[in-house]
Amino acid sequence: LNTVCGQIQGLTQTEDLSAYIQTILLKTGSLMSVSCKLGAMLAKANPKLCGVAAELGSNLGIAFQLADDWLDFFPSQLTGKAMASDLRQGNFTLPIHFYTEMLSGSEKENFHQKFISGQFNEQETKHVCEAVRCSQIQDKMLNFSEKYLGLAQKSVAHFPDGLEKRLVEQLI
Repeated sequence: LNTVCGQIQGLTQTEDLSAYIQTILLKTGSLMSVSCKLGAMLAKANPKLCGVAAELGSNLGIAFQLADDWLDFFPSQLTGKAMASDLRQGNFTLPIHFYTEMLSGSEKENFHQKFISGQFNEQETKHVCEAVRCSQIQDKMLNFSEKYLGLAQKSVAHFPDGLEKRLVEQLI
């Protein structure tokens, strides 16, 4: 249910950063949360550890979605997915937030109008993608992602030692 609510919320064309985080928490975060919690339940973990597994999944899901949103600005042959689909569809993401922070007042207004209407031509789309890739946005994305990966790492610290814990630590 949360995943569906997050998908619906993601269709609204808001450029609010807290709404974006809530959306990816509902979409990818809740999907990963439930998956991790169910895994812990199937392993007959105690209820507290099942809750920790759910937190782990939420934070991994958010970090995953941040990476996926970043990859949207790279050529299809590198990622296997269509470049700039979020940009073309008017889906607000963290890289777009950071990109608009770099724009001047009139540039920002022009961008917002085209973003909301989905009226970027091919040259404009390539320009935005290149600007995102060639800026300090990557560092900002890494810093933002590290917050959620750090929270995931704290969750893993509660897991019993073993192969599964080491594999999750490697994933993080």
